[in-house]
Amino acid sequence: MKKCITLFMVSLISSAVMTFGDVPADILADIPEDVPVEKPFNRLYFSKDTEAKILEIARQVCDDVAPKYRSDTLVPVIFSFPKQEEHPIFKNDIITVKFMRDTADYICHRMGEIRRYGGKPGLRKVRIVPRFVIQVYMHKETLEPIFIQDDIYRSVHFDPSYDEFRRLLPDKRFEPFIPPATKPGEIIVY
Repeated sequence: MKKCITLFMVSLISSAVMTFGDVPADILADIPEDVPVEKPFNRLYFSKDTEAKILEIARQVCDDVAPKYRSDTLVPVIFSFPKQEEHPIFKNDIITVKFMRDTADYICHRMGEIRRYGGKPGLRKVRIVPRFVIQVYMHKETLEPIFIQDDIYRSVHFDPSYDEFRRLLPDKRFEPFIPPATKPGEIIVY
């Protein structure tokens, strides 16, 4: 009996490690074992009341500032944000509500080594991040929105606070990026 429980625990732990939390296993399938995998954003779970309040604030910010993104058609997921001691905003506890098309939609960034003198490029590390359409950053304690950001990392910051931002710029809207039409052979540098 004890051996059966031990084997069950080992299989449970190994399956948790192999799936890397909530990241689908097929993303990790073709990554060599010796390559480190980095996941800077971890999914957070709160009590029902707190989570409902966080999602309500994030959805309200999206509806006010970025209505064309249609946050009501997306799935909101709460993630942690890594602290950065030298940064004026990110030195505090920050959470981000990412509005995703699916909760299992992740991007696998492969970061290669620099090729030197014609050598073969190697895989230095892999970073796995959620694929989002729009996200709202907020302070963890006060739930005050800090800024909103889209999938190509354009953002609108709410300085000095969200309420003050809405009071000063009530008509400010965050529009989706539409690349300009180009003629054949024309290149646009951003």
